[in-house]
Amino acid sequence: MDMSGLKRLPSLPHAIEFTVTDDGPGIPERFRERVFGMFQTLKPRDEVEGSGMGLAIVKKLIEIQGGKIWLTEGQAGQGLSVHFTWPYSKRESTNVIDGKFAAG
Repeated sequence: MDMSGLKRLPSLPHAIEFTVTDDGPGIPERFRERVFGMFQTLKPRDEVEGSGMGLAIVKKLIEIQGGKIWLTEGQAGQGLSVHFTWPYSKRESTNVIDGKFAAG
């Protein structure tokens, strides 16, 4: 499993930042907060298959756990990068070594 998108944050010693990047059309900056709203899509309903609930649910789950989620432009100006932090307890930190998950 490629763990290059994970990093331990010095400012948040008990959180890991995940980054997922694609090379699709991206989301213009002016719409990036809007897409976290329930039933929000960037195209008319008859042009999309989704319900517009996915990112709203993901954001709620991350925030319930004490994390944050945000969007940025993808690599080399293409696509989209989704970043989120996921807190973990001191007990769980024994399974995290140098920003990578240990087996077990």
